[in-house]
Amino acid sequence: MTVLIICNGYPSTLEPNIYIFIHRQALALKKAGYNVVILDIDLRSFRWKRKYGCYFEKYEGIEVYRISFPFVTTMFPRIYKFLNVQIGLKLFDKIIKKVGKIDLINAHFVKGAGQAAIAIKKKHNKLVVITEHSSKIMMDCNKLVEQFIPYYKAADKVIVVSEALKVKLERYGITCKTIANVIDTSIFKVIEHGDKNSSFTYLSVGNLIYRKRFDLTIRAFCKLHEKYKNTNLIIVGEGPLDSQLKLLAEKLKINSVTFIGGIDNNMMSELYNKCDCFVLPSDYETFGVVYAEAISCGIPAIAADNGGSKEIIDERNGLIVPRDDINALYKALEVMYESKSKYNKYKLHKIIENKFGEMRFVNQIEELYIELVSRVK
Repeated sequence: MTVLIICNGYPSTLEPNIYIFIHRQALALKKAGYNVVILDIDLRSFRWKRKYGCYFEKYEGIEVYRISFPFVTTMFPRIYKFLNVQIGLKLFDKIIKKVGKIDLINAHFVKGAGQAAIAIKKKHNKLVVITEHSSKIMMDCNKLVEQFIPYYKAADKVIVVSEALKVKLERYGITCKTIANVIDTSIFKVIEHGDKNSSFTYLSVGNLIYRKRFDLTIRAFCKLHEKYKNTNLIIVGEGPLDSQLKLLAEKLKINSVTFIGGIDNNMMSELYNKCDCFVLPSDYETFGVVYAEAISCGIPAIAADNGGSKEIIDERNGLIVPRDDINALYKALEVMYESKSKYNKYKLHKIIENKFGEMRFVNQIEELYIELVSRVK
């Protein structure tokens, strides 16, 4: 079966971390014997540095057809839709000439990619699955969801990556199936380093934007560090709040917070393993891949009650605190410090492997794909 994945951003050698969760799904499908082709319509702004133009490449064994040029998506949504649809239709014709028959299209995110997929469906009568990841839906943006209802309903199937997201969309009469993001547990695994030093290190990873609440993490950690001097906080990520967060740490006069910027996702396993606890009190998450990656590497996680975190974290592998509650976050950091020996790292890994490993993902999505394709035969 040949599956065309349409997206609005896909990993490359210049940006190996961008939408890595889509790439992981593509790799899992390829390993399972599917012919996977990517159509990447990348209209992100100038802020994202990447190669511009229309070209083909193979990325880690996956065929990728790319078109990339800068556009301000938030300011001109109608033009953004128009560009995705027209580019999608034109490049689909070229892809068909190269690869032959496409059995099914799986678009990631309804905005842009999903709109292009539905246009292709109408013209070429192709099966379309839309996989929704958008955290904005978790923020109860009624107008956002309402404008995309026709596209969701035109799709042959809608997949969501968490039960929390499913609840949100089903309020609008959209029937969904939950298939969580895949975690490559062969990469995100326990690595033995021998005895760690006496310090206790917290790790926080994500885009440096407000809803990730790094400000809350820094303030709660500062309070903790006054009591436990052997604690450290490492922050991984890039984004518009970079300088603001560094200034906050400086104002709080704590020199145990380290910002290391963005690093290759393939290097994250080593970093997770060198730390003792993961913390990210985001206001909203549709899933929260980084929580699962951290736990798969054998460290417990702290999250806010943000929707997606409950899909991953329970009493066996971490703590969930109320949103925007610095005192609750401080107490959770302290509990983790005091109960380090409570968690068995290999059991933590197994929890993630059983729930979000490649085989589970492939079995779930293969069942859905086969059901759809069998309808038209």
